[in-house]
Amino acid sequence: MSSYAQTDELSDNQPKTEKTKKKAPKKKFKNEDRPTVLKDMYLFGVARNYHDSITYFTNITPISKVVCDKETGFIDGLNLYTAQLENHLLKNGRFGYLCATFYAKNMKNAEKIYVKLKKKIDKKRFTRVEPLGDFVYQFVSPENIYRNVIKANGDEEDGN
Repeated sequence: MSSYAQTDELSDNQPKTEKTKKKAPKKKFKNEDRPTVLKDMYLFGVARNYHDSITYFTNITPISKVVCDKETGFIDGLNLYTAQLENHLLKNGRFGYLCATFYAKNMKNAEKIYVKLKKKIDKKRFTRVEPLGDFVYQFVSPENIYRNVIKANGDEEDGN
């Protein structure tokens, strides 16, 4: 009858468990080393307040050289574009709006998304769609997007 001794050290005849496998060190950020590209994009925004009957749509704005993930095509710093819309509404005294920014690689696709969303919101009762024509998205530079990213050596970038 053979039995294994219960010790922390592995002997030659003990089976290896998952605990003995070495794992690769974790990165500080999930997408720390992913490749990015600069692309021309078309953006528009929607702002909705659930306590109000008005939904605002911005015009479609072309922006060149937007930083995008190479594999997924997702815009890096999309939250900064959405923050531009939120800040514009706050400056004009419109509080409590939930904002979203939509984008496409070409004008035709952006218009399709725009029309689809507008039809969907028009169907809802007690909702009025209004254009927000005085708002235009501004380019966000890569320095502003990656300003708070921690480098691999542990130093933080200041962005200044």
